[in-house]
Amino acid sequence: MEEYSTDWELAMDEMFEQLVKMDNSGAVTVVAAPGGFSDPSNLEMEHLACFAPGMVILGQRELEMAKAKEIQWMKQAEAITQACFLPYYLSATGVGRERFVFRSADPSAPVEFDPNRGDRRYLLRPEAIESVYLMWYFTGETKYREWGATMWKGIRSSCRGKFGYAILRDTNDPESQEDATESFFMAETLKYFYLLFSERETLDLSKWVLNTEAHPLIRRDRV
Repeated sequence: MEEYSTDWELAMDEMFEQLVKMDNSGAVTVVAAPGGFSDPSNLEMEHLACFAPGMVILGQRELEMAKAKEIQWMKQAEAITQACFLPYYLSATGVGRERFVFRSADPSAPVEFDPNRGDRRYLLRPEAIESVYLMWYFTGETKYREWGATMWKGIRSSCRGKFGYAILRDTNDPESQEDATESFFMAETLKYFYLLFSERETLDLSKWVLNTEAHPLIRRDRV
């Protein structure tokens, strides 16, 4: 087991070195999308990568590591979670998008969310709220519940249809609903929202693990 822990920690170190990028002002940190990290004044990230901060904090709580690294990983996880939240907070519809861009005309100035660039579809994905939930679960900071409330308000107002929730073709246009719902919206996205606003002990993550589709599996070594 120690061998796998060591390999995983090395993989995370490589991720932080090669993929986690910050703009020159230190205002925004992302897990950069392919082709989106050569220029610190033009940072791109995919919604799918928003699971990364949750993954990091889970590993940080499970592994024994140097205190300095533990603090560094936590700061990075917090910063990336915030980058995943900002497209929800700043978009016209209140929801995130498949690929989002932070840019600045001045390389020395803080980058800002660019609503007109990236892949503007919203497919009801769970990765951002997954990390928001896990950050709240392990830190207890109320800001994560506040972020979750903002995210849910956007989804409810822009994606709710007559018979359920619909994906959006364009997160700049609240009238761009498609007649489609991804199954992971019910299996994952709604579950993470439910857990975020439930009591912490609703799911004891020292005894249960959520798989990639958010199905809780008992940890038999902890029973």
